[in-house]
Amino acid sequence: MFNLPVDAQFLNLVCLQLEHFSIDCPVGSNSATLILPMLETLKLMCCFNVHSVNLVDATRNHSSELLYYLKAHDQVISEVLRIIRTVRLRKFKGTAIEMYLVEVIIDNSPNLKRMNIKTVQEK
Repeated sequence: MFNLPVDAQFLNLVCLQLEHFSIDCPVGSNSATLILPMLETLKLMCCFNVHSVNLVDATRNHSSELLYYLKAHDQVISEVLRIIRTVRLRKFKGTAIEMYLVEVIIDNSPNLKRMNIKTVQEK
């Protein structure tokens, strides 16, 4: 049993797995909210009093920020992307924003010859 405050925030939590778990709503409320902006993995197994899960996709916000940055610095970034030949990405997780960035690089780098992407597990 887990008693939540009205809006429980776990700002750095990236993985949450709950098994045989029940959420007790705050007094005077018919729902509880977990705010998990960095969450990448969620597993719910045999949980009670969990009637819905609404995922606030923080990645969309970051994608908007990235797009805004790219547009604001369009000329400089376009120039750099035109001359880039090799890209190395480390600790790649495959999030939407990372995939978007890879797409931008590939679409706008005519001289790109090699792209090396290593996932978090790879050394």
